[in-house]
Amino acid sequence: MRKILVLLCIGVSWVAMAQQNDTALLRSLKVQEVKKYQYVHAFDAKQDTCLLEHIKLNTKAQETYKFTNHACMGYPHSNKVLSTYENDRLVSQSMLSNDKEVFKNRFEYGNGPTPVKQTTLLLETNDTIVTAFEHFYHKRSTREDSTITTRIGPNGTETYVTYFAYDKKKKLLAIRSVDSLGKRVDEVTNTYNAQGKLESTAHATFGQKPTFINTFFMYDQADRVVQTSNTKNRQYVYLYKDNGLLNNVLGYNAKGDLEVETIYNYSYRK
Repeated sequence: MRKILVLLCIGVSWVAMAQQNDTALLRSLKVQEVKKYQYVHAFDAKQDTCLLEHIKLNTKAQETYKFTNHACMGYPHSNKVLSTYENDRLVSQSMLSNDKEVFKNRFEYGNGPTPVKQTTLLLETNDTIVTAFEHFYHKRSTREDSTITTRIGPNGTETYVTYFAYDKKKKLLAIRSVDSLGKRVDEVTNTYNAQGKLESTAHATFGQKPTFINTFFMYDQADRVVQTSNTKNRQYVYLYKDNGLLNNVLGYNAKGDLEVETIYNYSYRK
């Protein structure tokens, strides 16, 4: 059950730790499909590239299909996520594991752009989980000050509150989540350079097994991320095509050795 619960909120994510293609650029270039291949340089006997992800996009550059091949990382399974949209909003989502459907999500909206309700049907157990999101915004602004998340499922009710903090320039400084007892669950903090670009992102989780990772960003003259490094002694270098899309990402270990490379291939609408 716990493995499934981790995947319930696919449509909502607070922080993207890895650099991704800009949605507006994907849309303007009429990108229809993105395929990510993994090439492991760490092996002495180098293997062929492995298809890690296959993503299909609609005309608004929204993901309608996402295939993830965990066999590339040594796990004997794959996932598919199928998403549908209405009026540019994600309204339904289903996930298949090894081509067997394991859950369905349905999203409902109020007046804002983010869901106010998510209903999840777990097909393996026929359980239903209903998650309500209550959003609070800054006065005369679309900036979200906090969100109360209430999840009602077979194991009872869980409530979390997420707080958002901004600087005077309206840049997001921190995201903090607490449980119903007021105990911290996780926290993300951002710092910015003199040019207003994101300089670092720190992510901490709390509880019995707390974690912490801080990621630092470097940019080129076109304001694109060209390198990230983190406190886990990992470094990633981002290389781009002439049209601005990612071409490949090089992943280095703590010794500075190239371990894994991600290679991007694209298909375009006419």
